[in-house]
Amino acid sequence: GVVAQADRDQLRQVLLNVARNAIEALIEGEAPRHLRIAVAYEQDEAVVSVTDDGPGIDPDLQERIFEPFVTGKSAGTGLGLPLTQQIVEGHGGRIEVASPLDTDGGTRFEIRLPRGGD
Repeated sequence: GVVAQADRDQLRQVLLNVARNAIEALIEGEAPRHLRIAVAYEQDEAVVSVTDDGPGIDPDLQERIFEPFVTGKSAGTGLGLPLTQQIVEGHGGRIEVASPLDTDGGTRFEIRLPRGGD
């Protein structure tokens, strides 16, 4: 059945953007490094979570990471997450971030999309 009502190519771009950020964060950390992508269903939403155990997002940046040109990386335009948010919201969904996950740091992005029909 259909997981969510979304354009396949745009959803692929959303996942690539978020996963690329996680991988870049993990490169900075020490092994072992973990990246977990999961899909869950909550009532009328499909929830795609992308979780890493990297250094986390600076608390000063966390509130602003979806703003254009805001980035915590030395290289990068700061446009990936704003574009990601625009695509998700264009599909009637939302994207949220939490960091750190616990005292060990890490970041979790949750992409919430309306469920599709079966």
